[in-house]
Amino acid sequence: MDSNEAPKKKSPIQPLVAILASLGALLAYIAVLGAVSIAFGVVIRLANRTAPEEKITELTYSYATLSGIIGNVVAALLLFVILLIIKRKIAPTLAVKKFSLLAVVPCILLGTAFNLFSECIISLIPFPESVLNTYKEIYSYLGKGNLVIEIVGIVVITPIVEEIFFRGIGYRLMRKRCPVSVAVILSSLLFGLAHGNLLSLVYTTALGAILAVCFEAHGSIFVPILIHASFNATSYFAETVLADHTPEAAVAAAITGAVCALAIFAVIRTGRIYKEKHNSQSGIPDGNGAMI
Repeated sequence: MDSNEAPKKKSPIQPLVAILASLGALLAYIAVLGAVSIAFGVVIRLANRTAPEEKITELTYSYATLSGIIGNVVAALLLFVILLIIKRKIAPTLAVKKFSLLAVVPCILLGTAFNLFSECIISLIPFPESVLNTYKEIYSYLGKGNLVIEIVGIVVITPIVEEIFFRGIGYRLMRKRCPVSVAVILSSLLFGLAHGNLLSLVYTTALGAILAVCFEAHGSIFVPILIHASFNATSYFAETVLADHTPEAAVAAAITGAVCALAIFAVIRTGRIYKEKHNSQSGIPDGNGAMI
């Protein structure tokens, strides 16, 4: 650039464009999941037109998780096709890269502890009965279908694909043009809203913030995937543990909250140390949003 030429100023609409692009990608993902779910529902009813309503409900439970698996796989394949068409390399675009193995245990501990902490808080807050009933109805299919399919769908496929879209695409698009704090807050709110009900919004928004912060610390999509997977896996026994809403829930909330705080610190610390070490060796400055 010529020394007399004034430096180019960033357009004030760039953050808005990044936010809208992120929102568009996430809405497209949700639309694919919704379309597959509706298609499954139609097929089940057409194939069992003469069956009693109880039988159709049972089939719906059995195929609910399977439709989620297929919806997530279809969404991921469409994303990969789009990236190939626009000639973007999948690994760098989605932050598929190595991270510190020292973070594995803190990540698993964080996902588990935050799930238990969330259950404790839910049991302590007097939510309206209608909110609780809606929440229970939405997740009523869990544990009523094939166990293997549920584990594959909820503990493996869903965390991987949701993190690809919400952190690998959504967060990074905003991170490129917005301050980190703005990207964390907005991506977390979108993550919470995507889960469809008021009660889920409370803890999934907080979980989204944790996932974004830990992703920022490591720059690898595997970190939020690991936390998310351990969070989902814990759901299978957390509800049973806290089903009676015992008085000890306040103590449990304090303990699990402290574990969460320590685990977050450990994940962030290991990420910073790992990135500083490898960036100094390669001489390449870090940038989570530079490759979108």
